[in-house]
Amino acid sequence: MGRPVNPHAAALVLLLACASTAGMPDWLDGKSEQYPRARYLVGVGSADELEDASARARTAISSILVTEIQSELRSRETSSGVDEADNTIIARTQNVLHGVEISETWRDEREGRFYALAVLKIADARRQTLEQLGVRAADANGYLARAESASRSFERARLLGRARAASMDYWVLRSQARVLGAAPVSHVPSPTSIDRQLDSALSQTQVAVDVRGSVSGEGQGELPQLREAVAEALNAFGFAVAADAEAGSPLHFSCQVDLERIERDPSYVFYRWQAAYELAAQLGGPVLVAASSKGGASGGNAQVARTKALANAEAILTKDLTAKIQSYLEREDGE
Repeated sequence: MGRPVNPHAAALVLLLACASTAGMPDWLDGKSEQYPRARYLVGVGSADELEDASARARTAISSILVTEIQSELRSRETSSGVDEADNTIIARTQNVLHGVEISETWRDEREGRFYALAVLKIADARRQTLEQLGVRAADANGYLARAESASRSFERARLLGRARAASMDYWVLRSQARVLGAAPVSHVPSPTSIDRQLDSALSQTQVAVDVRGSVSGEGQGELPQLREAVAEALNAFGFAVAADAEAGSPLHFSCQVDLERIERDPSYVFYRWQAAYELAAQLGGPVLVAASSKGGASGGNAQVARTKALANAEAILTKDLTAKIQSYLEREDGE
């Protein structure tokens, strides 16, 4: 037989259970009669500190929005062409999250844990989203109209790059509006359709490439292998690269790489490199993109170390250059 239950112990357990749930709000499971799903998005967060619980509640609403927008967007992917929009989704949802309020908090005295309820009024979020949607639709269509009348291929490419960025925003905001119960009526061409126009404009834009360098103890000279790597990166981006570095191309890329041998240990050689480059409108024209980088590599002898240092410079420069050009193409006026 089991041991008899102590009635005093049983009463104590029941009392503690009741005390731990006394005053427990109905929203702990993410549902609330006061904030119905048809009118509000709600998120619940818990933590040992109230501030952390509030932050987690806000994050919960963000996660709901991001997940639903991703789902809605992917369901329309064939028409929108937006297949890599996660960063844009997160950025755009942050705007409407300014309307989130921490409406209620509660502390579980037994566990010493705080709970917070975050609330977002759907009507307010919907109105704000539609306002942003209208702005980005006007931006995208305006850039496309200007691109049609641009006489120079690279100017057309830049306008198309801006149009593509605005289009990406538009399609994400369109999905966000649908998630919030709106039916947008404006229309913007998809990023994919703009990509085709952008590729065409870039292919008509020729770039002259000049890469030179100096090696400590060896003087100044051309760096053909690094030049070839830069040319390949620009080709992959969509540009037409001129065979002659001095060609009268609409764009001119110049780069100076300096390698310095550093004596550290007799068993190996270390080369430090520094590079500065710029992409200008023609040779000696206005600079469009400029940056500098540095790095280094070591090896068992001078030739190995120098080869590794140049390979390191090649990897960093080509990646940085294409990222800078992409940013330049998409950057809005005045930025």
